[in-house]
Amino acid sequence: MKITHLRYYLLAISSLTLAQQPQSILNQIPYRPDPSEQRVDIPLLDTNHILLDLKPLPEFEILTQPPPEFHHTREQQALVMKFQEAHQLLQQGEAESAVEIFKLTLESHPDELNIHVALADSYYAAGAYEEAIEHYQFVLTRDPFHFQSLNNLAWLFSSVDDPEIRNLEQARILGERARLIRSNSHHVWSTLAQVYFQTGRYSESEQSINNALTIAQQTQVPLQVVVNYLMQRDRAMVAREATSILQ
Repeated sequence: MKITHLRYYLLAISSLTLAQQPQSILNQIPYRPDPSEQRVDIPLLDTNHILLDLKPLPEFEILTQPPPEFHHTREQQALVMKFQEAHQLLQQGEAESAVEIFKLTLESHPDELNIHVALADSYYAAGAYEEAIEHYQFVLTRDPFHFQSLNNLAWLFSSVDDPEIRNLEQARILGERARLIRSNSHHVWSTLAQVYFQTGRYSESEQSINNALTIAQQTQVPLQVVVNYLMQRDRAMVAREATSILQ
């Protein structure tokens, strides 16, 4: 592990530990979701300025449980097993294998939106972006307020390298709609931070990722999530400071 990476992990551990202490100021900051608010003013975290030229990891909220209607017949119980097997493969980085299982599951339940989302996530992880977009958009035509599809598609449009696929304006619309639906999710604030960064709105990107950090520290999240958010935060902070100097 690089020294700079180690510094991020130590910083993430210390910030998570701080958030768990009753006397911590972070626990005194109430998070009040309000869809009408355009910004949430949360104090910046007191951490070192560390810059790494790293690309943030996709901020997925992967479905972990099959739909409740899968719990009736023996055939549906078998599909539950397949769904869980595919999810485990996806978590292990075997996205192409997960794709094949989810495709098979979808053949039996073509109208089940959550399977379309799981398949889209698997296609995205496998680098099949056009197929992922197709399934995310299918879900949104049936349910325009499906949070996971809005959030993950916004991240895809704002982070993919292919200029033929990247669509920052659509990413902004999707991300801000997702925020209105679930403004207490650290996932969507990370996604908005990515969107705003890519569009040059560095102050808003920094504020958004600080929102994500604060929410993440007040909930149970893996250490790697906090590390990724710290990297996003410092990238936005450096870009904002550099821009202000040039102006």
